[in-house]
Amino acid sequence: MVRLTEFNHIEKEPKLDYDLMDDVYFYMMNDDDFYRKNYYPTMNKCKQTGDNEAVMPLIDSCIKEYCMKYKIPKQIADQITPEDKNLLMQRMMDAEKENEEQ
Repeated sequence: MVRLTEFNHIEKEPKLDYDLMDDVYFYMMNDDDFYRKNYYPTMNKCKQTGDNEAVMPLIDSCIKEYCMKYKIPKQIADQITPEDKNLLMQRMMDAEKENEEQ
């Protein structure tokens, strides 16, 4: 028998048991198609021109593609903040600088 109070503990918002932005970054760097068709050309253009404007649209397209591929609920995808995206962009730039130094 189920008690009525047990129903109150059901979560209304879906939650992930991992860091979404870490997983998006991992996807971006390790999915062969996305990396070859999107990430590498965009980052190469940014290096050549010194203009990082194309990075945020790259992040947006990666999040969209990732969420579609792994069926991430819209409620979770909508919780990604501009600060999350800026941190991801900084992580990408740091990784690119580190790769240049090697």
